[in-house]
Amino acid sequence: DGEFFTLPANSPLPRIQEIQKHLTEMEKKTTATTLPPPPSPSKATGTRPKDPPKRDFLQRIESMFQDVLRYENSELQEIARHVVPITNLKLRAMERMRTLQKDLKDKNDEKGDETTGIEKDVSIDDLLLGELLTWFKNDFFSWVNTMTCSFCSAACEFSRNEYRNDPRISRVEIHKCKLCETEEEFPRYTDPKVLLTTRKGRCGEWANAFTLICRALSFDTRIVHDETDHVWAEVWSIAGNRWLHADPCEDALDRPLLYEKGWKKKLSYVIAYSRDEIQDVTWRYTRDQTSVMKRRNLCSEESLAALIWRLNEQRQNSHGYSQVRKKFVLNRRLMELAEFLRIPGQVDDDQNEYGGRVSGDAAWRMARGEIP
Repeated sequence: DGEFFTLPANSPLPRIQEIQKHLTEMEKKTTATTLPPPPSPSKATGTRPKDPPKRDFLQRIESMFQDVLRYENSELQEIARHVVPITNLKLRAMERMRTLQKDLKDKNDEKGDETTGIEKDVSIDDLLLGELLTWFKNDFFSWVNTMTCSFCSAACEFSRNEYRNDPRISRVEIHKCKLCETEEEFPRYTDPKVLLTTRKGRCGEWANAFTLICRALSFDTRIVHDETDHVWAEVWSIAGNRWLHADPCEDALDRPLLYEKGWKKKLSYVIAYSRDEIQDVTWRYTRDQTSVMKRRNLCSEESLAALIWRLNEQRQNSHGYSQVRKKFVLNRRLMELAEFLRIPGQVDDDQNEYGGRVSGDAAWRMARGEIP
């Protein structure tokens, strides 16, 4: 409500106590020093700063929040459903569930424990999402490093960008043949309908088409934009009661530290967009908050938070938006914010091994600094 921070009723008590202790200590330190002056009205109301990079950053957020509504088009979703071998994917998911149940039963038998189902932790929908990711990467979409010459079949290399008067395309990359200098075009399509036909691109195209397919299959899905140039998705897990990181380029599910630990990315802003809301989800993807904060210099934190709050209020109070849905989204957001809070000195329980990036050729990944 602007004055109090309220956690959901089902938040773990020990975590709430840790957070309360930490906030109390912070308050004591703050009140013992001279407080800085309050932010100016322009910073507190989400108005766009005069500096062009900052203005462009906030404008992009507004634009992407509007663009995400295209995934809600019923005709577009119907087209997307027709390209997915959903029956086969469901069969694979059910087989995976049976395997997990058998493994759990065997372990419980060894320990002499009673067998318990795993549905509370992993649902068939979560397993279906995993199968969807694997199918999308291995069978549906393809990665474009550079073009092949249509005249002599030799490899091309990037030459320049051109811009066309076509709303479906952000730009056209011109690639030139290394042997005969024939030029080949690589249109960077942003229209997900077109991408269902072309089925190729880089991370932007992959995440765009994958998010549409997820929405067509009724997954509650966000598209996530990393300011350091990567795009992926997040899908809400009903069984886990949390958002799952889902990167179709890497066939990676629930591995949010992949970019910082594996790719060695220097993250700054990671923003998620859905039909319901915008959320700054940077803190799910980093364990080095101090360094990340130093890199967040495109606008003030007050401006970003105020803009997100304003746009969310507009969307959730728009005509036809259910108040029941609004209450659910607000409660879910509070749980997510509580998840982002980390106690100083807290031990990282993520012991996964993270390798470098898989998608893209070695030269392209090295140029982006994504090979450890």
